[in-house]
Amino acid sequence: MSKKRLSLLTITATILVAALLYISFTEESVTEDSDKINNASINKPSPKQTSRDAIILKTPDFFNIKPVDSIAHNTTANVGQPVRLNLLPGDTVSILSNIENLLSAGTPSEQLDQALIELLENPNISRLDKIYPLWNLIIKTGLDTENGNYVLEYLSALQPIELTEDMINAFNSGVSDKTKGLLLDILQASAGIANPEQQTEEQLNFIGMQSERIQNFFLDQIYTSDNDKIFKKAFMIYPSIVPTEQAISVITDIIKNKDHKKLDLSESEIVSLSAQVALSTYEAQSALLPGLLESFSRGNNSLESQASFNDNLYSALNSTDTSFLADNIKPQVSSYIRTQEPPLSSASPVEFENLSSYYAWAKAYVATSNTDPVTRNQALAVTAIESSDPTKASAVILLSEPDVIQYIKQSGSYAELKKSMESALTNTSISEDSKRIVSDALEQLK
Repeated sequence: MSKKRLSLLTITATILVAALLYISFTEESVTEDSDKINNASINKPSPKQTSRDAIILKTPDFFNIKPVDSIAHNTTANVGQPVRLNLLPGDTVSILSNIENLLSAGTPSEQLDQALIELLENPNISRLDKIYPLWNLIIKTGLDTENGNYVLEYLSALQPIELTEDMINAFNSGVSDKTKGLLLDILQASAGIANPEQQTEEQLNFIGMQSERIQNFFLDQIYTSDNDKIFKKAFMIYPSIVPTEQAISVITDIIKNKDHKKLDLSESEIVSLSAQVALSTYEAQSALLPGLLESFSRGNNSLESQASFNDNLYSALNSTDTSFLADNIKPQVSSYIRTQEPPLSSASPVEFENLSSYYAWAKAYVATSNTDPVTRNQALAVTAIESSDPTKASAVILLSEPDVIQYIKQSGSYAELKKSMESALTNTSISEDSKRIVSDALEQLK
């Protein structure tokens, strides 16, 4: 096996060690953006946020899972057939009637949000009396419709493991990629409902059997799906629903034997997915980032993989949520980024891509030690002022927010910086590209 392939397998195996940390619905919103599988945007409001914890708190029997063979499960073997329910309490019927009327009235609305939350957070309605009527309404409305998809996002908060077969049947019924993506998200969430402290042995056995069914279903999608979007989503979710050893075995097999799949992921795509998982939580960062940073520090990876990892790292650091990085990992991240400064020289030809790469690097570097936006902008201004290369200073000036420019102009070293940049315009050792960039930066400072 080549060193390049071995490196890739090492990265993949390392990332899977903490992949189980990447399970949905911890403190997250019911309506978390779940990587809409066809990237289609629909013109609808975002559902109101309600946490899984709030729903658990207001659903006393949330973990009281019941085997489905006596709960009208078989009546939904054919998608489109409604679930036959026993007589429901009056308040449940009233809320459901309101939801059904709102669904019939048109596209999702604030009133529909309120009605759905009223159902989910009602402490007098059992979990199953929330799950089955909602599923019934989804089927009646149309699983593959905008409204059907909308209600699916709420249903996922209940982790409806009792609907495992129904959802798999629905997935296989020819629905759209977007609906399939939502069903995969719900199956993933459902597989994580086990709570040994609150469930009987019988319940845990049932959950185990249903979870195994979900695992096998995802495995089928990984090995047999001819849809690249479904394959990639299943590939990404799979490590979160199986034991680590099993995930490593399957993913390694996919990488080593690509003839098992007509579709495959490039090395950079695998690195990108791995980086996203590693950065997802404090726990994942502590468990995974040290190994990844060490691996990419050695320089044994391809330039494409290195760029993919750095892009994901910089993008996360440069997000508006500046406190996402665990404190214990910041020194190593900072040390790694310091070694990754992109080559940018006033003596060489320069393109916008070079400026953009340098700016992303500089911004990420200051983010490791400055979580507050104000101090980050101030530190970025210092980076420009203290740069020994006018092109590097110009990259920061041209691509920064107005606040950074103000900090530069208010600095006691501003006059010296400006003089250095003006001198660069007549320096014969500086490329014409750099001179144009420096000239544009000087204009920005006026």
